[in-house]
Amino acid sequence: MIAPWDLPQMAMTRAIGLVMDAQRVRAPMDLTAHEREILGHVRDGATYREVGRRLHISPHTVKTTMAGIRGKLGAHSALHAVVLALRRGEIALREESQD
Repeated sequence: MIAPWDLPQMAMTRAIGLVMDAQRVRAPMDLTAHEREILGHVRDGATYREVGRRLHISPHTVKTTMAGIRGKLGAHSALHAVVLALRRGEIALREESQD
């Protein structure tokens, strides 16, 4: 049986264990300029085919790059990747105009 006075110590031990586990988790990698460019087009609603046309690359390359982006960010979809990149400051909400 656990004594009531042991509970705070047990809670602290558990909290320290959680912090140590969190520190072992790999930090997210920064996105490359190319990945941010592709993600910016996706953010604006472009399909992979449209992104490929704009950047003169194949839609398959866009799809592969997006898979890498999702992996880096821990996202489960393209939309989730955009949201996570926005939160991290990897991309802006809107592209800056060159006026």
